[in-house]
Amino acid sequence: MTIRRFRLMNWSLVPTADEPDAPSPTYNFRCCTVGDDDKECGAESGPQTDPDDARKWAWDHWKSTDQEHSAFSEWNVRPWAMHLDGPA
Repeated sequence: MTIRRFRLMNWSLVPTADEPDAPSPTYNFRCCTVGDDDKECGAESGPQTDPDDARKWAWDHWKSTDQEHSAFSEWNVRPWAMHLDGPA
């Protein structure tokens, strides 16, 4: 007769920005201004590793549209990983 033992383990989901091999967080802005044609502009900054660069893009886009495009959304991508904490 074979006896099998199972052991539960505790896992945690943690941000990994401090780990040396972790990818850098990225920041992206998108213009949400709706024009006269009822369509969203949709212009994007593209992923930036420096949040100030992404914000600068929004300011530059606002200026380039004669201050008409003033609605933006932002999304950030941060690396996370599962870490084993030991037995439950």
